[in-house]
Amino acid sequence: MSINSAVFVPGTLNLVTVDNEQIVYQQKFVSMEFTSGGGYPGHGLSLYSANGTICLTNRRVVYVPEPAQMNMASLSVPLPNLQGGTVVQPWFSANRYDASCIPVPNGGLHSVGKIKWTFKEGGAFDFSTHFGRLRERLEEDEGKAEELPAYMG
Repeated sequence: MSINSAVFVPGTLNLVTVDNEQIVYQQKFVSMEFTSGGGYPGHGLSLYSANGTICLTNRRVVYVPEPAQMNMASLSVPLPNLQGGTVVQPWFSANRYDASCIPVPNGGLHSVGKIKWTFKEGGAFDFSTHFGRLRERLEEDEGKAEELPAYMG
């Protein structure tokens, strides 16, 4: 997970994708809450955005707060670094997607944290479905790479 690493077309919220990256799902009106450090003062980080856009690609999840904040213009999480995700259906608020995030080296975050994306206009189940399919493909691809025979030379 890294802060402010996503690149956008100037003047727009159109994500600049990297090689072979494809946008799979995009949703506006999503809030985000990230906490790390286990609740101990001075040991973690807390980020919050009341509104933004989430973008799921075949490589990462990108969240863009609207308007941009001083401490966070974007948040980018590689798919393997987002683990244990579940859809939560509260009684009196919008559905959300909760997961654990593992930081990437030099990404601006120093410890594992919890992230919550609340989908105010719907879409939590669609996001979860697309994300689950992408994770399955990643795991299949990793399995194929491990099955290569040892070199005998």
